[in-house]
Amino acid sequence: MDLLWSSPDTMIDEEYNIKLMRYITNPEISSLGITWPCKESNESMVDCLLTTLKDFAGQGHICKAFRTFSLIRTHVSSQTPCDLVIQSLSSLLLCCTNSKSLSEGKQIHACIINLGIAHSWNLVPRIITFYTTFGLLDDAHVIVETSNILHPLPWNLLISSYVKKRQNEEAFSAYRQMVNRGIRPDDFTYPSVLKACGEQLNLAFGRDIHKSIDASFLEGNLFVQNALVSMYAKCGEVDVAHDIFERMPVKDAVSWNSMISGYASKGMWSKAFEIFDRMRATDAEFDIITWNTIAGGCLKTGNFIGALKLLSQMRTCGIQLEPVATLIGLGACSHTGLLEIGKQIHGLVIRSHLDDFDNVRNALINMYARCKALKQAHILFQFVDSKTVITWNTIISGFAHWDRSEETSFLFREMLLSGVEPNYITIAGILPLCARVANLQHGKEFHCYLTRREGFEEYLLLWNSLVDMYARSGKVLAARKLFNLMSKKDAVTYTSMIAGHGIQGEGREAIELFNEMIRLHIKPDHVTMVAALSACSHSGLVMQGQKLFEQMQSTYGINPHLQHFSCMVDLFGRAGLLKKAKEIIIKMPFEPTPEMWATLLGACRIHKNTEIGEWAAEKLLELRPDKPGYYVLIANMYADAGCWNKLAKVRTVMRDFGVRKSPGCAWVDTGSGFSPFLVSDTSSGQTNEIYCCSLAVNLRSLFVRWFFKLTMFCGNEYNVAMEKWFEVLHEEIEDPPNQCFWDCLFYLPIIATWEIWRSRCGTKYSIEKPNVERSLSLIANTLSQLITNQISRLKLNSSWNVITTLLTSVIQYKTFNHFLKLNSDGSCRFGKCRGGGIVRDSVGHLLMAYSLVLRQGTNN
Repeated sequence: MDLLWSSPDTMIDEEYNIKLMRYITNPEISSLGITWPCKESNESMVDCLLTTLKDFAGQGHICKAFRTFSLIRTHVSSQTPCDLVIQSLSSLLLCCTNSKSLSEGKQIHACIINLGIAHSWNLVPRIITFYTTFGLLDDAHVIVETSNILHPLPWNLLISSYVKKRQNEEAFSAYRQMVNRGIRPDDFTYPSVLKACGEQLNLAFGRDIHKSIDASFLEGNLFVQNALVSMYAKCGEVDVAHDIFERMPVKDAVSWNSMISGYASKGMWSKAFEIFDRMRATDAEFDIITWNTIAGGCLKTGNFIGALKLLSQMRTCGIQLEPVATLIGLGACSHTGLLEIGKQIHGLVIRSHLDDFDNVRNALINMYARCKALKQAHILFQFVDSKTVITWNTIISGFAHWDRSEETSFLFREMLLSGVEPNYITIAGILPLCARVANLQHGKEFHCYLTRREGFEEYLLLWNSLVDMYARSGKVLAARKLFNLMSKKDAVTYTSMIAGHGIQGEGREAIELFNEMIRLHIKPDHVTMVAALSACSHSGLVMQGQKLFEQMQSTYGINPHLQHFSCMVDLFGRAGLLKKAKEIIIKMPFEPTPEMWATLLGACRIHKNTEIGEWAAEKLLELRPDKPGYYVLIANMYADAGCWNKLAKVRTVMRDFGVRKSPGCAWVDTGSGFSPFLVSDTSSGQTNEIYCCSLAVNLRSLFVRWFFKLTMFCGNEYNVAMEKWFEVLHEEIEDPPNQCFWDCLFYLPIIATWEIWRSRCGTKYSIEKPNVERSLSLIANTLSQLITNQISRLKLNSSWNVITTLLTSVIQYKTFNHFLKLNSDGSCRFGKCRGGGIVRDSVGHLLMAYSLVLRQGTNN
């Protein structure tokens, strides 16, 4: 036994047991759960601690890693190799970097400096990575400069960090420092610097780098060549990029994508599609970037079906749709109106949990809205919890796209109430709608909003839209006032103003604006020329229109489009120069549209030229034989020319082909919004309001026509009679439908009498009846006809007899003692009358009729 204990193996076992007991009884070690190696293992206990520290560092347990490092420092003797400490510190730095522990990492760096190993080859890259991760690039730069390591790795880390942070100038400076110190760049240095050149569009420096690459042995390196292709493509030198690309012996997905992206950035989509087709013919691996780039190109070039097909192929290849691809697909559906496919993409969005992305939700709302599924779009909009300004703009522009002005205005008010501040895009989406539907009231509201808010002055688009809105609504003076107040104007501003004057037949003012535009060196575009030519057409300025048309290409460099030729046809047609209009159609390089033939046909009707009219009619019916309006236009031409046999033939053809004229359709403001209605249509839920408004509009037009003449002659009795009229109405009629109803009744006492005498002025009055009784009888009969024919649909028939009686009672209300009768020979005399009378001019023509007192008169 003594020999056994004194043997070397026995002494080793005893030493191992003593050390093992010392570490096991250490509470720090037991709390860390460290497993010690068996005595047969060649691994030392320090090695075991180092392995444990690396495990903790990799798992992110920074506290345990620090405690383990303390044990290593305690156990390591002065004879222990320093590599163990360096490895431990390297692992700790990695742990601090991954766990974003800045203060702990700085403590480790301080420890490294105290140990005198700050320039260690193994530690310097870790220290640089640590500082660059936290964005402390200046500290990292100092460490690189003071490390004195003649290897490109520290510099590569620094340069790539600068590039990631888009500090490209600092990256160039670091590269120059590196070269000046005699450190040769490698295949990691050049790609980073070339990427900075591409992002900075620094082509000159990129070419210098290219020369350095040619002088090295890296010109055949795949990574370097890809970086060169990408740099030249981003700088716009796609031809140079293509040459390098073609010379590459090996191409990977990055090579193909760089070339495709280069052509895409320049808008050279045909070349990009060609590269894509070549890529598909190879074994190159496609990634989502390639698919998205090409699908996005199809979307931009208007090939919406092609974009959807590519997305379908992506699904076939097993590539899951991500947000960008989803946006492309929804955009294609929005442009094509393919609602069913859009719904399928919506299903994929839900299954892929992409509906959490704001841009995807907004794209879904836009897709439904543009496909005219406005109800679904609004429902989806309501389910969005946090609505951003983009979300509001999307739903507002969706309703505005379909000219739903009331809903658009309502949504805008809701947006304001929700606390979301509109931006210029919001207003820019609504103002063109107000211009299209000539909704002056809403346009004025938005004008007031713009003037009350700050920050919109710089957006010329908004003020251009306001000018266009006022001009299209017929308020040319208001548009011109706003136009004159604008400090900055462009071609759109002048175009809107020129078009506004043209619509009102103010062609000379439009031409003056066009000349002013030219004097200010604002170049007109093809839309401006359309507005100017249209203004000449509406004002009969044939010579000016011809001159503008001739100057389009020679002076302004604008190739005439189909719209310009249409304006010239209209110009010559209105002026009666039908042969010139025909010549324009024959010689122009475009196929005439049905609208162009209809314009010529309408001109032939006005000027009674059935020869050219029949030629135009034949061409028109070849293109659109199914449109009733064109048959009506042809029939009217024959009717105006007195060609009754040909008119009968046209009507026979219409009957044989089953062509029927569509009922007239109009829009009316019922007070709660604009509503469409057809002739004799009672299907609308607002039938009462619509027909009340329709009648009020008709009565207003008659009243305005004769209001001036009435107010010239009427005295105070007019006001007394009208007050009595309204008193009786309010007493007899309960719960009137709306204000339009009262508007109708307001005009009836005047208009009804006028209608009676206008229609009966040539009739010889019967001598059996006194004048007053005859007047009252005619008024009652006419009112009954007016009510029966125009507003019997209002389901208020029981009230009309009351209204007629009330009107009659008002006319009988007072005897007018000072009545001036004007005779057919021009003489006049005072007399008594109540009920009504007529006023004629000196030759006996009816001038006006009245049911109220005339205090003074003239012979005209």
